[in-house]
Amino acid sequence: MQERILVVDDDKMNLIRTKKILEKYYDVLLSESGADALQKLEEEVVDLVCRSYKLTPSQLVSRSRRQELVVARNTAYFLLRKHTDMTLEEIGNRFNRKHSSVLKGITSLECEMSRQSPLGRQISHTVRMIEKTSLHA
Repeated sequence: MQERILVVDDDKMNLIRTKKILEKYYDVLLSESGADALQKLEEEVVDLVCRSYKLTPSQLVSRSRRQELVVARNTAYFLLRKHTDMTLEEIGNRFNRKHSSVLKGITSLECEMSRQSPLGRQISHTVRMIEKTSLHA
């Protein structure tokens, strides 16, 4: 699987030329505006988390409190907060949650990762793999 790159430019010809050059090496996503690029990044994070945890987007936003769904959801919160300019409120709106739930989820995930428990190591590994393969943190 090729690495993915997001190119943003308001000039359509520049986007076309850039894609032609880069598509040999990357899976190229194009965007004509910053807002559109942020939307694509948000969707990419959700997609990567769903694939990593073998879930559907509807499971991720569900009201379920099953541990595997909570961990996946918290991972999405963490990555969106780290790799986008989204506020806690915006992330919460994306998942039909309050900003305080997002903050608690991020804090809980960071705490679990720092404990180096089996679950914490698994979460850390998943986050590293997502960032390494697609988000380049």
